Amino acid sequence: MYTTTSLPSPDSVQLDRLIERSDGITLAFSTNRPAVPCPDCNQHTDHVHSHYQRKLGGLPISGQAVTVILTTRKFFCRNGACSTSIFTERLPGFVDRYGRRTQGLQLALRVLGLALGGRQGIRLAESLGFCSSRETILRGIKRWVRTRSSEKTVVRRLGIDDWAYRKGQSYGTILVDLDRHAVIDILPGRSKEVVIAWLKEHPEVEYISRDRGGAYAEAGREAAPNAIQVADRFHLVKNAVEMMERWLAGEQKVIRELFEETALEEAACEEGGGEKAAVASPELSEPGQEELTGDSSKAGCMEKPDEAVEPKCVLSVKDKRRQAKMERYQTANHLHNNGVSITEIARQLNVKWRTARRLVQADSFPEAATWKKPSRLKESHREYLDERWTSGCHNGATLFRELKERGYAGGYMTVGNYLKVNWRSQSPDGKRKGRTPTSRPSPRQLSWLLLYPEATLDHVERREGKRERERQSEALAKLTDGDSALKQGMLLTRKFTEIVSKRQAHALDDWINDAKQSGAPVLIRFAQGVEKDYDAIRASLDFDISNGQVEGQVNRLKTKKRMMYGKAGNELLKAMLIAH
Repeated sequence: MYTTTSLPSPDSVQLDRLIERSDGITLAFSTNRPAVPCPDCNQHTDHVHSHYQRKLGGLPISGQAVTVILTTRKFFCRNGACSTSIFTERLPGFVDRYGRRTQGLQLALRVLGLALGGRQGIRLAESLGFCSSRETILRGIKRWVRTRSSEKTVVRRLGIDDWAYRKGQSYGTILVDLDRHAVIDILPGRSKEVVIAWLKEHPEVEYISRDRGGAYAEAGREAAPNAIQVADRFHLVKNAVEMMERWLAGEQKVIRELFEETALEEAACEEGGGEKAAVASPELSEPGQEELTGDSSKAGCMEKPDEAVEPKCVLSVKDKRRQAKMERYQTANHLHNNGVSITEIARQLNVKWRTARRLVQADSFPEAATWKKPSRLKESHREYLDERWTSGCHNGATLFRELKERGYAGGYMTVGNYLKVNWRSQSPDGKRKGRTPTSRPSPRQLSWLLLYPEATLDHVERREGKRERERQSEALAKLTDGDSALKQGMLLTRKFTEIVSKRQAHALDDWINDAKQSGAPVLIRFAQGVEKDYDAIRASLDFDISNGQVEGQVNRLKTKKRMMYGKAGNELLKAMLIAH
């Protein structure tokens, strides 16, 4: 941006009068230079042709609109060889040729438009005393963009990426100068032809940083064959993870069986080890009379046993909460039996006074209440379903039809829910049990778990607890041990990500050969894709060039687009990015 002044220079313009009105202020100026240069031949002349007035908009004063009445002149050019015979007096820095606003007002409106857009910009401008419109702001921005675009910019290292103007419908291309960290241009569309036309106008480009998109690669080869194309390393790792995700998506049957097997073993461990866990952890049992008497020799819950028996299973989050509540209950009773007041007990346990009173007044440990949704089936219908299920009929549709014949007027879901809660969740021996946890990671989660096990398991532990980490770790070990092809693919994918992240260019050829000999179709296709784009991938390992800042500019672009409620055109978005 160029700087301007709100008032003209006194060497060229003088103030004749100032008129203050209810609707604003009027300033009357007239030019006073004895001679002016011709805009074509630059020869000075004092031969006045005529006088005329121009009405201009100016910057507001104290919130009041300003109108400038400028009396200026036309001159004859005395140079006979000049093609211009009559010209108007120029006032650079104050007003443009044919301009209807001073340059100071134009600059202020452009700054508001670039920051807020047309509609929001004019709202703020009107509150500040500017006389303009939304269309005027947008026209000024577009004129400024065309002026900036006409300036030749030398670009050595070019970053290119696509962005969604409306996802799934229309896209554009953003071009970034990686040396200046600045947006150069925004192209409408992401086709090869659009990029080729731009590259032909900039033959000085030496490096092109891009993602794995084929259109940009072809455009670079056709329009800039001497430029070195560099594939973005982040997208290479992302492609490897997506390849692993596609592989795992085809192995869902094996993955489901492994995770269900792990869940069943875990459930059996809980059923078989629940009694032992209670023996090993006396704080989970209800306190007896010995604990309430305050006798430390008999209060086993307050001391560690001589020989601690290791519980068979790791406590779940629910059991840990129950254990903490049990310890609080025992401590409250122990303090109360020793004569400590309820107020002091509440202070030591950091609970409310009512909670402390409820703990010491309870006859036994207050277990958490479990709520069971009541069935809407009549008693006679429930008895019939129980009898038929016990006799061996386990088909819900058949039982539903039989109930309809017996006068049942409800829906199938009511019958299905009753069977699910009361019978389908039972083990073969008739003992009821809860729903077996068969949740498993999605192919995307499992791909990250295979490639980055430690970091992913740490994330799982932070979100879902240590027990879930151990379950996924055990299932992961079974998955890789049971399927040798999958284990080989995991090792090769890990090796590829290591080559990219550590930029081990010398190991790329060996990895391609190993991947093509692995026998896995998904891995072979990925290796063929790497081989097809070999030069760009090898360049990404040799040169320290990244498309990271291009992604950052795309993020800025999306922010500006959303700030305009998705209605800003390509030219306005380009102006907003170039200006800052």
